[in-house]
Amino acid sequence: MGADVTLTVGGSLAPEFHGQIGVTGTVVKLTDGRFTSLYPPSPVDLGATAVVRVGDHLHVVIVERPASQLDYQLYEHVGLDPQDAHIVVTKSAGGYRAFYEPIARECIDVDTRGPSDSRLDRMPFRRADRPLWPLDPDTAWRPAAN
Repeated sequence: MGADVTLTVGGSLAPEFHGQIGVTGTVVKLTDGRFTSLYPPSPVDLGATAVVRVGDHLHVVIVERPASQLDYQLYEHVGLDPQDAHIVVTKSAGGYRAFYEPIARECIDVDTRGPSDSRLDRMPFRRADRPLWPLDPDTAWRPAAN
C-alpha cells in the first residue's frame, strides 16, 4: 500500500462494448475481496481487490471478478463510506435504490451502452427471429396460436 501505480483497467468482460482506460494513482487499500452482502444476504468473493486514489478525492475500486452492487457492502469492505462521498457510482439497473436512495441527495440513472442495455434496439442481436419488437417497431402483436 502507498505505492504510486499506473494501471490499465476495465473492458475485459464485454470488449465489444467497452474499452480499457489508464488509471494513475496511489494504492490505499488491498483486500481479498471477501465479505457478506446485505442484498441478497450471501457471501461474496470478488478476488483480489484494490482501492486506488486518483488525485485528492476520487477512489477507484478495482476487483478481479464482477461485482453486484445492489448494496454498499463492497465500499464498506474496502473502508469507503458512501455517505462521505459527493458521488457514488454503482453498476445496477435500478436495484441499488433500496440501499442508496435513503442516504443519497439524488439518484441519477445514466443511460450507458453495454451487454445489459435496457434499450434493446442498441443490442447487436445476431440470431433473433424476426420480426421482433422493439427491433422491428412496426411489428403487430398477435396472440399465440393454441
